[in-house]
Formats: sequence, structure tokens, C-alpha cells
Amino acid sequence: MHEYGVTQSLVSQILVESEKNNVKPKIITVELGNLTTYKAESIKFYFDMLKKEHDLLKSAKLELNEVKGKLLCNQCKKEHEVQESHLIFCPKCEGHDIEIVAGKDFIIKNIQGD
Repeated sequence: MHEYGVTQSLVSQILVESEKNNVKPKIITVELGNLTTYKAESIKFYFDMLKKEHDLLKSAKLELNEVKGKLLCNQCKKEHEVQESHLIFCPKCEGHDIEIVAGKDFIIKNIQGD
């Protein structure tokens, strides 16, 4: 259910940017990290529901691009693709000094329009 709240914020940000740049959005491209807890299907569902409340967004289409999770091991300096954010060690050297470098964001990348 937290997808509803995040989608409300997304719609608000799109409206602000669209009005600021005097653009009627047609295609909104968003990157969704696979390490977030957000479900793409739910975000699309809520976006389609919420856009009906705003004349500016009625014909807009949301494109969600998945960003794969990656971690960087600070011991062996290797980057690894990961599916789950609770991985607590490097799969190569088993080091614990790791950081997630991709896949945990939800970002508007582009708003195309007239």
C-alpha cells in the first residue's frame, strides 16, 4: 500500500516540473531500483488512477525502467549484481565492507511532452 503514497509524490513532482517548464507530459520515464520495496504494477495502477484527477496528466503514459541492484565490495573492489538488499557480504571474497551503489532509487529521469 505504500506505493500509493509514493505515487502521489511522483504525480506531485511531475505536476511541479511540468508547470515550471510549461510542458504537457506525454511520456514520463522513471527508474525503479529492484532493491526498493515498491512494486511496478502497483505504481502503474495508482498512476493511472491518480492522473485522471489532473487535466495536465490525463493522456500521460508512465514508463518504469528497472535498475538492477549492484553492490561494491570495498575489500576486493569488485562490483556485483544483487537481487536483495539484505546481502551482507561480498559473494567473491566474503568481505563485509560493502555498499549498495545501484538499485535502491526511485527517480524521474525524463518528462517528454508538448
